[in-house]
Amino acid sequence: MNAFQALASAIATAAVTISASASYTSAPEAVSADARRLSEILKITSQKTKMAQMCNLIEVRADLSRVASQILGDFSKIASDQEGVERFGDLIGSILATEFEDILGAGSKGAHYTVSNKASNRGSGTLGVKVQWGGKQLEVLVNRFGFKITDVLWTSLSLVKDLRGEYQAKIKSFRNKGSQTPVSDLVDSLIASGNIVRCR
Repeated sequence: MNAFQALASAIATAAVTISASASYTSAPEAVSADARRLSEILKITSQKTKMAQMCNLIEVRADLSRVASQILGDFSKIASDQEGVERFGDLIGSILATEFEDILGAGSKGAHYTVSNKASNRGSGTLGVKVQWGGKQLEVLVNRFGFKITDVLWTSLSLVKDLRGEYQAKIKSFRNKGSQTPVSDLVDSLIASGNIVRCR
């Protein structure tokens, strides 16, 4: 390796190190901004306005395509129901907005929160930032590029894993009954339940 190559290698290594360091600093800042906005949203008295604002936040700050893919797993590749997979992708923002309100609790509008100024490597291209929200200990997982939310952990539970278990069980049930469009059936059942606030 000549001197020029050695210099180029050193610069590249330094750039990667700086980028990684910046990620560990920027992730808590992004989560803190999200928490501040959530706190403001939860103080809104009109349920309709509150959930509209929650939807807007989720649409912008969550990695919706990644979350939808993780929840569906192999069912995201089902050839006979790609329309259902797309519909689920359109609905995931509504699902997360509803789940976020449930996790934070109806009585949390005045809750005090603190966000750690440190991030930890959680693997698969994500960083974790711990958040104390009222009496709840949460960890928000974000991706390394854009710091969009990919999961929320609390009391050793994962929102994504919890939804994946629940929804895949329903998809399997529809498929076992002979349905060729089990993801569409899931989407229809979620909408019909009336338990999900529609963002779109």
